[in-house]
Amino acid sequence: SVKLHNRRLRAYVYLDDAVINNKLGNYGKAIDYAQKAIALADSIGVMDAENRAYDALVTSFELNNQLKTALSYQRKFNQIKDSLNAINKLKTITLIQNYYDLNSKMEEVALMLAKDKISKAKIKSQHEIIILLVLSIFVLSVILFATYYFYKQKTLLNNKFQQQHKALLDQKQLIEVQTVNLQTVNNLKDKLLA
Repeated sequence: SVKLHNRRLRAYVYLDDAVINNKLGNYGKAIDYAQKAIALADSIGVMDAENRAYDALVTSFELNNQLKTALSYQRKFNQIKDSLNAINKLKTITLIQNYYDLNSKMEEVALMLAKDKISKAKIKSQHEIIILLVLSIFVLSVILFATYYFYKQKTLLNNKFQQQHKALLDQKQLIEVQTVNLQTVNNLKDKLLA
């Protein structure tokens, strides 16, 4: 812990030294190590190590028959333990609150995905409708063009028939005139012969 400059590890090493010395009956050393662990843990904010160091200190004073001092450290131990419990409860509450917040956000995301899916389906159907309208306009344009083309052809044929009809009427009149002339010549011939 010294080589690594790890103060947290050093606090736990002091704590372990205090526990070992308590078991060996070296209560003075145990108290010294426990106090070092408490000071170091308090300076770096490791409440768990500080709590366990107070417990080791209480054990040292009890085993050394210094019950009043053990009782005062027991109170500090209980205060820190209560603080740790309160912090753990607060962390648990925060964790639960975060869980519910995350859950509601996940529901919002799921709702947004569903809306996105619906929007994509609407866009797809609108694209299909647009394509259908474009095709309908194209087919209608082809039909209109074909109708116009056939109308023009009919008009041209109608004009041609009218010209042919006029030519036939002219020929009929010519034939009628020739028939009248032939009749007149035939009558004249009959008179001459008579």
